[in-house]
Amino acid sequence: MAGEGAGLKIREWQLDPEVGSIIHDVARLMRVSFERRIRALGLTRTQWWVVSSLLRMDGATQTELANYIQMERSPVAKVLEILERDGWLERRPDATDRRVKRVYCTDRIRPHLPFLGDAARTVFSEATADLDEATRTRLLDDLGLMRRNLAALLDDTFDME
Repeated sequence: MAGEGAGLKIREWQLDPEVGSIIHDVARLMRVSFERRIRALGLTRTQWWVVSSLLRMDGATQTELANYIQMERSPVAKVLEILERDGWLERRPDATDRRVKRVYCTDRIRPHLPFLGDAARTVFSEATADLDEATRTRLLDDLGLMRRNLAALLDDTFDME
């Protein structure tokens, strides 16, 4: 019946109303804060997401990369073209299958890694400013465990540790 759920409150239909929303909001806010800090590099949000993903999985195929960042292959290909043109990455044929392209970061990113690392540490430090060191460590351990649990359930082949 139309409108039956109109009076339904969010807490009535969510199994755990806080965890997913809070994790999503924290990740979004940390990402925005980080992006503001690195704006000087001249990369868009999507371009930076592709480059930072490649830092974790250098040599992935274009399809693996698209799956990992949850984008369709066509838009990812366009982003890769721009990043390749600007010297951030290069695409090379796969050694065993010429139809497949593998994507690699170039040395252009290397001089920026200390700055990027400092920016990431600053964002995390600001986000956890009122937590003691033991609580921060426990938070990272617990989030890592959640990631491993979900990766195992989803057969996620990319090692994020």
